[in-house]
Amino acid sequence: ETKRLVKDLQIHQIANSHIVVNQLVKGSMSNEEAESLVSLLDGNELVNKFKKCNRLMAARQSIQQSYLENLTTAEETEGITVVPLPLMPAEVTGAQRLEKFSGML
Repeated sequence: ETKRLVKDLQIHQIANSHIVVNQLVKGSMSNEEAESLVSLLDGNELVNKFKKCNRLMAARQSIQQSYLENLTTAEETEGITVVPLPLMPAEVTGAQRLEKFSGML
């Protein structure tokens, strides 16, 4: 979608110097790290929930990383700065959160 948008902007001669990619999952545990932790507490229902959650987050992170790499190496985005931003724990609304978020740009 983003590459298509960049092409459309170029066709209409609309300048674009940056692409902000937000809500990226960061810092999920590797499968090895998760299994190591799980082995300490095996059998606990909470541990099973953790395993499922971590698998989901790790899968999402992997998919997003693939898309991000594709975007940063695409011919359509050559010369455009891609700014990756993490998934925030809350919606970015209000002056205080917007100020904190803008510091990440």
